[in-house]
Amino acid sequence: GWRLSVAPARPVFTVVAVDPSDSGQGDSCGLIAASMTATGVVALVADKSAPMTSDEWAREAVRLAVEVGASQITVEGFAARETYVRVVREALARAVGRGELDRDIRVSSWPPKGRARVGDAVARSAGLLQALETGTCRLAGYFPDFEAKAIGWQSGLHQPDSLAALVIGHDECVRSGGLVWDFA
Repeated sequence: GWRLSVAPARPVFTVVAVDPSDSGQGDSCGLIAASMTATGVVALVADKSAPMTSDEWAREAVRLAVEVGASQITVEGFAARETYVRVVREALARAVGRGELDRDIRVSSWPPKGRARVGDAVARSAGLLQALETGTCRLAGYFPDFEAKAIGWQSGLHQPDSLAALVIGHDECVRSGGLVWDFA
């Protein structure tokens, strides 16, 4: 139950999630978009992961958010939370200035403030991997590169950047779902 044929038509929440390369020197960056459906399924709707500098991934994150209608861009903030959030906000401001964006997009860092960093990559991925197995997280379309990396990844190896980004996107979608239900 890994797959949806297409992206959900009317998601209740869509986020672009970024797992920046550690060095900023253009090594691989995880950059994905995920949507929460009305039935509570999280769908991977885009994977733009590639080697990028921080300016490049910030620009690409904004472009992707516009493309998929995301209301939020969330960046992994273990190393440089303030810097990464600022870089995305500057990219958003430039997009608005060029007339490419006419709505508000929230910028946040992950994990959310006040939540401790959970263990290692394996521990942080546990919820996502379980969701992929049970079908509460699915791939909307075909992502051969993502799938090959996700299936091939074992603990002890460096976590694939696209998988690290989906851990963030999945977590943000699940949290948004909690907020949606709180007010329902």
